[in-house]
Amino acid sequence: SAWNAGGTWEERDMSSWAKDALKRHLEAATAEKKDALDMNNPEALMNALQGLTGGAAGSDLTGMLSLMQSVSVRMTNVKKVDGDASITVVRGTQRYLYDLVVEAEFEAVVTEKKPESVLANPNDPAAGTDGAKTKKYKGKLELPDLSSINDEEAEIRTSFKSKGPAAEHNKSVTEAVNNFKAAVLGAVAAFEAEFQSK
Repeated sequence: SAWNAGGTWEERDMSSWAKDALKRHLEAATAEKKDALDMNNPEALMNALQGLTGGAAGSDLTGMLSLMQSVSVRMTNVKKVDGDASITVVRGTQRYLYDLVVEAEFEAVVTEKKPESVLANPNDPAAGTDGAKTKKYKGKLELPDLSSINDEEAEIRTSFKSKGPAAEHNKSVTEAVNNFKAAVLGAVAAFEAEFQSK
């Protein structure tokens, strides 16, 4: 530790610990958007499906498809955590400072149940899973300015590789990715809490 002559100021470099800890918390971030098929309440399910078929065909079709889809999102690779972190003691008061940048990759997996097999067996929770289609979308996530002096919520940028989700998956994937961003913010908060216990 570097003490100044008056013994009132000390700084500990925590950069390498902070990078490892943040990476560990981010790697655990996951989220999902469940399908809206509540087999315990077939009546509500039928109402939802009938409600969707009542109006304009195009937009309702994506709504109905979204009901049949579940999406899970997980971090596949925290590629880069750069920046620095330190614990500074000024006149006996500890300050936890960090300024970090993250680049990561994630994957969203859409599982689409088949409506006809769900409706044929409304009381079977596994209905529609046989022959269910899955589709993977790979994306990039960035935290361009993760800083202890920033009072606002951390900025999270997400983008998809290639052209992104197909039109019929867009609604479900967007919802799941928004849930995933919340999970990433949770991971950042868990990192902060761990840092402040040092």
